[in-house]
Amino acid sequence: MAIISGGKSLRKQKDNTPLIVNGDMAVAQRATSSTSDGIETCDRWQIRKTSLDQLALTQAQSDAVPGHGFKFSYKYDTTTVEDALASDEALAIETRLEANTLQSLKYGTAQAEATTLTFWAKSSLTGVHGIYIRTHDGAQEFVQSYTIATADTWQKVAINIPANTAKVITNDNGIGWWIQWILAAGSSVDGASLGAWHDNATEIAPASQVNLMANTSYEFCLTGVQLEIGTFTATTTPAFPFESFHDNLARCQRYFHKQQSAFIADTTTGFIFNVNFPVTMRAAPTQTHAYPESGGTANDLYKQSSAATPTFVPNGIFMNTKGLTTGYDHDGGYTKNDGYSTFWQFDAEL
Repeated sequence: MAIISGGKSLRKQKDNTPLIVNGDMAVAQRATSSTSDGIETCDRWQIRKTSLDQLALTQAQSDAVPGHGFKFSYKYDTTTVEDALASDEALAIETRLEANTLQSLKYGTAQAEATTLTFWAKSSLTGVHGIYIRTHDGAQEFVQSYTIATADTWQKVAINIPANTAKVITNDNGIGWWIQWILAAGSSVDGASLGAWHDNATEIAPASQVNLMANTSYEFCLTGVQLEIGTFTATTTPAFPFESFHDNLARCQRYFHKQQSAFIADTTTGFIFNVNFPVTMRAAPTQTHAYPESGGTANDLYKQSSAATPTFVPNGIFMNTKGLTTGYDHDGGYTKNDGYSTFWQFDAEL
């Protein structure tokens, strides 16, 4: 019985249909490559930097494990090294799980469930790599190590996670878990106790954690992430629950999506408009927009009858989880009854 598949999926007990999925890294709404940290390529996945001042990187949607059904992976690549790893510096790939998808774990009760985190990884370095999990409610941490046996070779890994009877995961739309794949960790944040839940420790990585930002030839790739109720090995974990791209995309759009919208100016000083979301979002999102989508100036609108791009200064926007319901612009400079369009991005990430 799977709870979360692909780092972002919850599978129904009866029909094995994933509810939230991008563990095969198939959806990348923002871009397929980026030189920034944060969520910039594969939906629901990000690079997390702590106290780093020199590192430059590329994250990308990349090729994945041949012969296992995965077409894509999430790839980290060092492009400028961090010359010296300071004691408080750390680097990780991170995903965040919504709390209401984790209720079947029954945390904080005597019936709490043990789970197994399984994934495929390919690293430029052999040796010790770390997994860090944090509960948002109750602030407990779990750290475990795994060993990459052969460099630049796909390897399936299983991490057994004990039940947590001490801390309840609140049933809401906030953060339930952070999960991090540690890529580097300084001396004050490595050396964690392994294999058990503990309170508010500063260590996020195992001792002897490899440093994947020390050389520009180093890369790390990840795909096929799933979290199952029960204790399994890499060879006994239930099969990855692949789903259609349409269903995968719809689940990702709960947290982020973009679309183009067109409007008619009802006066020379502005217009009224509505934008409906393709799915109900996790929370009322923040919005940004520009025209054209690639390379446009923030807040630009495109005027259908000419090349003019008047500035759009929203006023009176009412946003909820289903759409941008009403807005009126008071910046002026519009042609009454003319059409305008722009590209929107709506973000409700955890």
